[in-house]
Amino acid sequence: MKKIILFLAFLVSYINYSQDGYLDTSFIVGTGFNGSPNSIITQNDDKIVVVGTFTTYKGVTCNRIVRLNPDGTIDSSFNSGSGTNNTIAKILQLNDGKFLIAGSFTSYDGISVNRIARLNNNGTLDVSFNNSSGPDTSIKALALQSDSKIVVVGTFQTFDGLTKRSIARLNSDGSLDTGFTPNIAMGVNPYAIAIQSDDKIIIGGNFSFFGGMSVHNIVRLDPNGTIDSTFNPGTGPNDLVLSIALRTDTKIIISGNFQTYNGFTVNYITQLNTDGSRDTNFTTGNGADSAIIDHVIQDDGKIIIVGSFASYDNSSARGIARLNSDGTKDAAFIQHINDIRSGFYNIGVNCVTLQNDQKIITGGTFINYNNVSTPKIARLTNSTLSVNENEFSASLKVFPNPSNAVFNINIDTNATLKVCDLAGKVIENKKIGFGNSLLDMSQYQSGIYFLKITTDNNQNKTIKVLKE
Repeated sequence: MKKIILFLAFLVSYINYSQDGYLDTSFIVGTGFNGSPNSIITQNDDKIVVVGTFTTYKGVTCNRIVRLNPDGTIDSSFNSGSGTNNTIAKILQLNDGKFLIAGSFTSYDGISVNRIARLNNNGTLDVSFNNSSGPDTSIKALALQSDSKIVVVGTFQTFDGLTKRSIARLNSDGSLDTGFTPNIAMGVNPYAIAIQSDDKIIIGGNFSFFGGMSVHNIVRLDPNGTIDSTFNPGTGPNDLVLSIALRTDTKIIISGNFQTYNGFTVNYITQLNTDGSRDTNFTTGNGADSAIIDHVIQDDGKIIIVGSFASYDNSSARGIARLNSDGTKDAAFIQHINDIRSGFYNIGVNCVTLQNDQKIITGGTFINYNNVSTPKIARLTNSTLSVNENEFSASLKVFPNPSNAVFNINIDTNATLKVCDLAGKVIENKKIGFGNSLLDMSQYQSGIYFLKITTDNNQNKTIKVLKE
């Protein structure tokens, strides 16, 4: 009888753990952070880099940046010294393993760096990155072009002493790209940025004019900084855009504090066609009941949303939900524990990212999840994210790997190949056919890339390659 009871207890525990949306208790955060994470990224080795307003993690000083091991312990090999003297808003990992951080800080490890810095992979400051005097006030977001130039947006009015209202572009060494001169009026307050594979720049935030034209809270620029007239959002979102994510089919998902888009009720999230029009096939029902602060797209096209909401389409979803690719709520993502304290009880979820195994990592001002203490950071189970790789029946070989230039892709069917960088940005999209195809990556920087291969019968495979 005792053995049966123990087995049943194990079975219940296993079933709960295997459900998507449950707290992953193998990720041990202890007392967690004393301030809010603003941005989280995961490395290929599943180590986790967190930035924000905090100064300690588990009682250990780590001023606004820390790297965690996959089990939630501090990675002692990451040496940020005294960290930053003020908030870090965003972090971005480069293909060579280095990091870009941006925010309102003016020093890193006691060294003067004005609101943007590049770090080596071990957390030390990369002193070869030279941004001179930098912006006069905060950077809110940043993104990387295909040529490794960096586009930053924020509340600043000057950069390196030159007038650069709210947007600037840096060369890969951190120097200001003086040839990038968007005509931006005062009062533009951008919060989000995404760069398409053609290097067009999508900016979201809180503004009604951009480049002398009437645009509402979202705009797309050509690579030279002029407004892209082929992007027509109409009256656009009626309030703040906080997050932008790009699908591999060129569609765009935006979220924030808006309730309408071009006059249509969408309640804090919508999907756009590449021309800026609302995708009417993306149906959110009644949507969220409050702001969606961040979102991320899974490999299978589903969407994780986080924010200050307590429901989605009239169904309980406290601070987090998973949506199907068409915008409907995914009922397989189980958050509740039959208790009013289910989910992020005090809500306040600021950021979200996915591990390689597609587990979800969130950060914010929350202190518990499903009534379990997990102060300001949590990892949730998310096991249904296979992208049909178990059904991948085609014969596929990629060689040599690593390579310093050309990869051979040998497959026994027709397929589509997408080359993605570490940030998930599609940098090349091409058809490959039966037999051997060549992928020339000689023009790309050294680093890790992902080859996403989809056969004509919709089977998927992702392969990690190293370009030397």
